[in-house]
Amino acid sequence: MLEIHKGIRFFDDNPGIHGHYFDGFHVPVENMSELVRKPVTHLLILSFQFGEKIRENINKIIPEHNMMIRCFTDFY
Repeated sequence: MLEIHKGIRFFDDNPGIHGHYFDGFHVPVENMSELVRKPVTHLLILSFQFGEKIRENINKIIPEHNMMIRCFTDFY
């Protein structure tokens, strides 16, 4: 109803959910190679426990990116 899903993309390195959908969103889950191929401008990592590690891995995979990457820990 609020159309907050417009422009949102979901990424996960779990191959078991690649191409699947989260409840309430008609946006398929993409994998990391799709992020490399078509980067986003802003990336919010929604993992309290592994957020920093995921950010480190993305920075290694795409070393010269222009993405603003934020983790939950950046806000707390």
